[in-house]
Amino acid sequence: MRHTVIILHVILVFFLCSCRGADGEDEILVSAAVSLSQPLQEIGEAFKEKYQQYSLTYHFGGSGSLKFQIEQGAPVDIFIPAAESDLMDLVRSHKADCRNIRKLVSNSLVLAVPKNSSNIHSFEDLADEAAGRVAAASPDTAPAGRYAVQVLAHFGISETAGDKILWAKDARQALLYVEEGQVDAGIVYRTDALSSNRVTIAEDAPSNSHSPIVYAAGLMEISKDKLAAKDFLAFLGTEEAKKIFCKHGFQGECTEGD
Repeated sequence: MRHTVIILHVILVFFLCSCRGADGEDEILVSAAVSLSQPLQEIGEAFKEKYQQYSLTYHFGGSGSLKFQIEQGAPVDIFIPAAESDLMDLVRSHKADCRNIRKLVSNSLVLAVPKNSSNIHSFEDLADEAAGRVAAASPDTAPAGRYAVQVLAHFGISETAGDKILWAKDARQALLYVEEGQVDAGIVYRTDALSSNRVTIAEDAPSNSHSPIVYAAGLMEISKDKLAAKDFLAFLGTEEAKKIFCKHGFQGECTEGD
């Protein structure tokens, strides 16, 4: 297992390094939670229109896995996890610059079920004997999994429902299991559920059932082009970026308009 992790890390580093400056542009390497993939791709296009001298390379995945890669020396300029605590851990280990942290948006958890194919209507239904398997991100690799564990504890069904969990590598894979009908339900981010036309939201998790889900972006100390990275970090806080985040269902300071 250890050898597998080392090999995957080497492959990631090789990939990221090989694409730096391929077109003579200053490249910004961004590792971000997979739940941010849609808005960040769109924000990237808007950023490129304003800063044509830069190019962006995204690496999306479970925040825990991305954090581990950074701790092992992966070349990353900006890190945007789905748990602010993951970023703060890197600040404490002097791998993230505490002077360049920007809170972006927040999210929430929901119970998602396949469209027209489930008898599950609430989190408490997960404890019923008739309820089948439930998908959730692994708490070892993704904050969504840690939030899901908290929600199960809030409803007092950690043991009865916990044995039915099909752990996924990240929140997006958990959603995929629901879409494909491999499970009866999934505990996923609200934004992911809203992006799919193959699932229905059965119930929203109460805000007090899990830790606040806050996305923050931070500049990494290992960044080779801090000026370019700071420009992207600043752009994430613009009204244009806020509108894009909110269009995709994230909660923040949205600006009304087209």
